[in-house]
Amino acid sequence: MNNLKNYIRSKYKTLNYFDVNNITRVINKNNLPFTVADKIASLLFKMKSERVTQIQEDTKLQHKVEQKRLNNIEDEMIALLEEISSLKKSQRYDSSSEISLKIENLYNKKLDLEREKRKVTEKIQNLQRKIQNPEDEYSISLKKAEIAAATRLACAYLGISQNIIFDRDIDITEILKYQDELTNI
Repeated sequence: MNNLKNYIRSKYKTLNYFDVNNITRVINKNNLPFTVADKIASLLFKMKSERVTQIQEDTKLQHKVEQKRLNNIEDEMIALLEEISSLKKSQRYDSSSEISLKIENLYNKKLDLEREKRKVTEKIQNLQRKIQNPEDEYSISLKKAEIAAATRLACAYLGISQNIIFDRDIDITEILKYQDELTNI
């Protein structure tokens, strides 16, 4: 079993300790041949790579959305400040309480926009950190259901018709979901 673990670790660098142990556990539990283990590892390696690429793309897209949101907030603040300035000029000639109330409401709206701007700015900074330091594939551990799905597909691909035994805590609907994901890679 150690030879199999070493082989998988050296060939599929993104599969971490837990992934490799779970793969070898399924292989051992079901007395499956080496070719199945290699196919499982290959499928999961591709899945992890695809997933990390998708996460990076989603992060970049989210960054663009938040940047656009920040620009809209800044534009809104500029318009708000211009309106406040205009009302203050009007207040010089007409000191009614109605104008004072409008100015006060606009200042409250300005405070709300500043709070929102801080939140969005913080979100953008977090997204920039994620973009600059992307999560590497090795740090993501696969779920047991993902390994079970890869096992079922590997056996089907290699023509091994054997009833595979999995841990009881694995939900069949999850296995089917991941099987679908793996077949589309």
